[in-house]
Amino acid sequence: MAFRAACPACNCAGEYDLLHSLKQTELGWQLFCELCGESVIHFSTEEKEQIFKAMQLTKEYVPDVINAYGELNVKELSSRVAFGAIAKKETEDKA
Repeated sequence: MAFRAACPACNCAGEYDLLHSLKQTELGWQLFCELCGESVIHFSTEEKEQIFKAMQLTKEYVPDVINAYGELNVKELSSRVAFGAIAKKETEDKA
């Protein structure tokens, strides 16, 4: 999985492949700038496992939005949108 990140040291915006660019160090897992070699981001082992598991789940689960939308009865939904504060109803027992 590739993503873009800017190096805090040299401000170089690089594209990194998270699966292949992480290196294990004494601080955990780090991603280093391709230009200056400074650390761009670092994760603990637990954070790395959570990120990789989330990536795997995202890749495997693709919701069927077309059919899910088709099952809804959208003709009965309101087509009007209003903005503003909701006024409180006054109760009749006020004396």
